[in-house]
Amino acid sequence: MVDAETYDSYLVPAIFEPWSRELINRAQVWNGDRVLDACCGTGIVACRIAARGAAVTGLDIAADRLARAKLRATDEGVSVKWMEGTAEALPFRQPAFDLVTCQQGLQFTTDRALAAREMRRVTAPGGRAVIATWCAIEEQGPYAALDTVAKRHTDTPLFGETFSLGDAAALNKLLVDAKFFAVNVERVTRQVRIAEPARWAALMLARNEPVAETVIAEGVAALAPFVDGDQLVFPLTSLVAVARVKT
Repeated sequence: MVDAETYDSYLVPAIFEPWSRELINRAQVWNGDRVLDACCGTGIVACRIAARGAAVTGLDIAADRLARAKLRATDEGVSVKWMEGTAEALPFRQPAFDLVTCQQGLQFTTDRALAAREMRRVTAPGGRAVIATWCAIEEQGPYAALDTVAKRHTDTPLFGETFSLGDAAALNKLLVDAKFFAVNVERVTRQVRIAEPARWAALMLARNEPVAETVIAEGVAALAPFVDGDQLVFPLTSLVAVARVKT
């Protein structure tokens, strides 16, 4: 797994910060909103929402990512309550939030249906949830290219569950079954630019286990169609769902 510092300093600015805008724009955050950012990672969504005047709680299972999130909040001068925990067992006894967000986290939960029900449970009447999950790997050029390289050398799936909840009908059903209503699932595509393609290839190919330099070289070669100068440039597609709770 990519360490929290590298994830935050290298991958967040290129991928997760731009995508946070798509999620937040659909969330329609109001000053004073009570917000839970589930699976918050290093805190990009939580901090951006807190900057809009919301009372934000960020929750994640990974202590190292929460540590980076705390540093981000301090650096950006925003107040966020950080909690270690899982989306499948949210530590709140009653509906406590006007908005629940989850950027690229639901697909990694051990029980997605339970996590969705928990998000619904803690959302107050009239509230909403905004959830983003990547579309299938076949649609994500450089990721698919590296996945093909990895399959030549290991039986371990390179990207695990990352692209496993990319079907709009499946995500819609998950949220409807959790008793959300007025569920709307969009496919959204953004152009992504990632610096140092060789570095990215090495990080991705070694995310589960060490790999030989020859494998990394294969990966770099496979990325050639997506390289523009010193950057990877490619369209990245995600589902973004907005779901509501009845008043």
